[in-house]
Amino acid sequence: MFSPELKQLLIQVICSREVIGVTAALVIYLILVNYAASSRHRKRRIALPGLPRKRTKAPAKAAARAKEDEDLDLDDEDEIPARKSRRK
Repeated sequence: MFSPELKQLLIQVICSREVIGVTAALVIYLILVNYAASSRHRKRRIALPGLPRKRTKAPAKAAARAKEDEDLDLDDEDEIPARKSRRK
């Protein structure tokens, strides 16, 4: 399919120091970019169909907090407003 001269030339080009050096530099660069991108963003879980979701106990915590507020006789006016989250 290939002529022997073309095959020999391709082997010499692929095994040259310049091609190997540039390939190694690109791999290192891509690893660093991937590391920087993944460290700035939190990992998101992908919901797979068929797998049960983990239930959180947020309603129970809210009910417990409401019960504590009733026990302490706190009004809504006395509470400090919650800080808004900057994450979207």
